[in-house]
Amino acid sequence: MNRQAASLRFRIHPLFVLLFAASVAVGMWIQVSVWFGLVLLHELGHAAAATFLGYKVMEVQLLPFGGVVKLAHGRLGWNPKHEVWIAIAGPCVNGILLFLLAFASVLGTGSREWRTYLIEFNLILLFFNLLPGLPLDGGRILRAAAAAEVGFLRATEVASKMAIFLSLVMMVVGVSALWMGYLNVGMTTLGLFLFLSSLQLRKHRQYDLIRFLDAKRNQIKLGPLVGRGLIADPDMTVVQIAGEFVPDAYHMISIFSTRHQEWKTLSEDDILTVMFDGSGPQTKLSQLL
Repeated sequence: MNRQAASLRFRIHPLFVLLFAASVAVGMWIQVSVWFGLVLLHELGHAAAATFLGYKVMEVQLLPFGGVVKLAHGRLGWNPKHEVWIAIAGPCVNGILLFLLAFASVLGTGSREWRTYLIEFNLILLFFNLLPGLPLDGGRILRAAAAAEVGFLRATEVASKMAIFLSLVMMVVGVSALWMGYLNVGMTTLGLFLFLSSLQLRKHRQYDLIRFLDAKRNQIKLGPLVGRGLIADPDMTVVQIAGEFVPDAYHMISIFSTRHQEWKTLSEDDILTVMFDGSGPQTKLSQLL
């Protein structure tokens, strides 16, 4: 076992503990234990992909319907391609398990009842996590795709708003099914879980932006980068213009100086240096001219 694997921590969310306690009370602890194992395999898929790409995995937190893989804040930076590969690795694990279960069904291996359970559980994990809303895997893929066009902050907001919309649809479907006489607690619970998770993420989106910008500042720049120009108002703050930054590009910011009646240019490094090592994120661009 390597040093990284030895230092990897696993943490179970209190909701998972409550779910397991409830399953014991109703005699379904075996099914919930199997669900726990599938969620663990899903998250280990994310962790394996992150490790392969050179990231250090610090912790795997298990939630009732998925989990969170926490990476060390290193010098790799936030890379959209890496985000996609890490996000898709979890559903790929469920896809591989579904293929193996289909093969087992053809051979008639194992209990038909348990094969059905495992297929249903894997399908739920696969499709739920691929929904295009943060913090789900599909939401991370959506953010990675959008960040190159609209910047990290706006892409995060788009993916989190999509999660809120999807969660409301799921809760409405679940409650409507109950009203029509069909018990669909799972749909309502998944919708509520997604709604609360997306609200929590939106509350911390500025913190996520700071982490992205700090990683961008410390990212080792190998080879030429795509240049991206921005025109900014002098009254904008440093953090406002930094919120427009996209990954895999180097930014040059043009500002019209009313004092000198001419255009001034600031670089991405100028902005990030002021933000982290200078007068702070609320500094106005006019103060830098």
